[in-house]
Amino acid sequence: MKKCTFEKGTPFYNAFNGYYQILRKYIGTDLLKADNLFDLVKNDFSFVTSICPYDCSSYMNALQFALEAEILRCRQCNISPETIRKGCFYYELIADYIPIVKKYIDGDEKGIFPENDEFWEAVITEVDHFYANYKTTYAKDLALAFVNELDRRYHSRICLCA
Repeated sequence: MKKCTFEKGTPFYNAFNGYYQILRKYIGTDLLKADNLFDLVKNDFSFVTSICPYDCSSYMNALQFALEAEILRCRQCNISPETIRKGCFYYELIADYIPIVKKYIDGDEKGIFPENDEFWEAVITEVDHFYANYKTTYAKDLALAFVNELDRRYHSRICLCA
């Protein structure tokens, strides 16, 4: 059985966990109103990207963009989302997103990105289902970031399996 880059303790897992902690730090808190909010987010993300493997830095940058765009939407619409905890929108969204990432980030069960349509149709079906469940720009941004990362890995034949 292959070792997935999303297993606890791996650099990719730690970087993604850092992303989630940044999401929790800003969404639903008073920091959402800070004048220097985007400087704070950028500073936090510089740490996350420093611990993630080089090969996944474009994915982490896309996740950063998705979070910054969501923060901007919340601020522009004067929305104050609830604190992230089990049962809230953002918690559930990330809880539904993580299994998709875990399942496909390294390709198929052999750790490769196959040439056949079956694998890619399964990815698109799950990502479409994820987006259909939430129908928000943030969910779309996360879905696109993930699909773009898989496409990048496929074209560069990168699999960060141990």
